[in-house]
Amino acid sequence: MPRPCTLCSHARHDEVDAAILNNEPYQNIAKRFGASMLSVLNHRGHLSGNLGATAATRETATAVDVLAQMKSIQENCFTLLEVAEAANELRTVFSAVGQVRRNLEALGELTDQLRRDHKARA
Repeated sequence: MPRPCTLCSHARHDEVDAAILNNEPYQNIAKRFGASMLSVLNHRGHLSGNLGATAATRETATAVDVLAQMKSIQENCFTLLEVAEAANELRTVFSAVGQVRRNLEALGELTDQLRRDHKARA
């Protein structure tokens, strides 16, 4: 009977997986988690079934973060637009309106992509 994978049952298993998925050098991973480089190489094979799901989860998390940042930028653009309108600075108003429009388009595309990705995984 083969020996169980020491990294699959490691107390910091999630960190080991993240390090492998982030393409950290195996030697560094082995040293950091008190394992052999051969153990890290073998454990990589145990991740192969989960790599697609993990990568997709990471991509979704990144997209959600970008979405939050875009919403923050959009709020700032609306604030600038209000200030420019109050000061009757027409050039700034037109510029801010253009930026708000571009942000709305980007937000719409990102939201649609997240929706499509979510449906594809369901």
